[in-house]
Amino acid sequence: MRGVWRVALVVTIVLSTSGSVQAKDPSPYEREPVLLAKDLAGTELLEGPHFKTDPKVPIKGLIARFTIRSSSFGTFAADGLRMLPIRVNEVEALAKLDEVSKTREFLAAAGRAAVRPVTAAVNIARRPVQTVKGIPGGVTRLFGRIGLAGSRVVQAATAPGQSGAWFTMIGSPRW
Repeated sequence: MRGVWRVALVVTIVLSTSGSVQAKDPSPYEREPVLLAKDLAGTELLEGPHFKTDPKVPIKGLIARFTIRSSSFGTFAADGLRMLPIRVNEVEALAKLDEVSKTREFLAAAGRAAVRPVTAAVNIARRPVQTVKGIPGGVTRLFGRIGLAGSRVVQAATAPGQSGAWFTMIGSPRW
């Protein structure tokens, strides 16, 4: 009987102390902070006509994780203070593209661009022999334009007074 009481006493002590150990924070480190966006960035990066940056910014791995919300374009993440202005500019660029895409000129250009492949396909179907005969000339013109562009790059890189050291390094036979 005495052995049973000892076992019961040991089990009771173990169970009572294990509860207090579990109540403590398992991590010996402090939690990463959550800071206010207004303390980290300028007001022009916090709110604009097409976006709003969340007011609270969690810090993870020493990097501020901003969240930018746009009702028109969705949610964007900006990891760090250097990425925040880039993401804000991207949202504003999306708004500008959306605005331009609704103009009459854009719609007319889109219509012309959609017709070109159809016109080319019709011309190929109507004149297959002439199309095949024209392919070598088109390829020749393409490579001629590539060569011209390459020579202009060389001229620009090696022009007097210009820094062309990077080009001579890349163009050297050792590479």
